[in-house]
Amino acid sequence: MLGNVVIVIIPAVLAFVAAILGSLLAYRQWKGQRGVEKGKSFDEDRASAYKELWSRLEAIHAKLRTVEVRDDEFDGAVRDLNAFILGSEIYFDPGIRARTRAYLEAVRRFAAIIKSEPPELQRDFARTDIPLIDSTKMNELSEAFTRAEESRETLMAEVRANIGGDSL
Repeated sequence: MLGNVVIVIIPAVLAFVAAILGSLLAYRQWKGQRGVEKGKSFDEDRASAYKELWSRLEAIHAKLRTVEVRDDEFDGAVRDLNAFILGSEIYFDPGIRARTRAYLEAVRRFAAIIKSEPPELQRDFARTDIPLIDSTKMNELSEAFTRAEESRETLMAEVRANIGGDSL
């Protein structure tokens, strides 16, 4: 009688343990897959936010090249950009507002120097050509250009790193 009970109970216990282990394994696998999907979604959203940031920065840069931007217009553009950054800040590396502001200020300073030059230089600059400038202004322009390009390169590297690409 005890032998019959053991013969029935042992397979039942083994089946129960196997079912529990199988369920735990399936749950762990499901949870891991869910984490991968969440991470993938976040990475895609992050890449999208960085692409949008770059698009907005370069739109402001292009505008600074083509038209005379007043202080209030520039401040408004920076405010709109900062509002976008605040809304998407979870996707950006810390300090992004300071880096974008440094880039835009450097580009603005460079544009202001060019706008004080003769019309043909202004036209070249507006067409995104590299204008030839008088040597008396060259140091000031070189310094402004270097700051703008360094800021741009820093931001571009950050954007590239976060969208998973080597080129924009």
